Amino acid sequence: MLRAAFLALSLLAAVPALAEQAGGSGLPAPENRKEWIRAVQSRVEANASTRFWAQGQRDSSMKDKTAKIQFIVHPDGGIADVEMVEASAGLSEQARKRLVAAIEDVPRLPTFTPDMQQEPITILLPLNLD
Repeated sequence: MLRAAFLALSLLAAVPALAEQAGGSGLPAPENRKEWIRAVQSRVEANASTRFWAQGQRDSSMKDKTAKIQFIVHPDGGIADVEMVEASAGLSEQARKRLVAAIEDVPRLPTFTPDMQQEPITILLPLNLD
């Protein structure tokens, strides 16, 4: 199963924005940076792993492998510039592309909270594949 944990969140600049969950999740909007990080972790884990595994996209090259995917989150919750920055030796090119696509397919994330900066955030997401 795909388990994601945030290794690093880098904030790049500051100005408040409205807080609101996007995508009709029914969850309350995060009220601060800490809640936003938890909401993003949940959203990425739930959506990326569900889409990836439900579509039967796992292959034998993924067993016991790891990868790191980097992407940018904009203040409105949009995801951009998804790229694989590191992967275990032997992870197939097809598996690498599928992992990137799973993150690209995550619906809009919550908008930034008032205590966050208005500039995009770069996220480095480590993935353990088993």
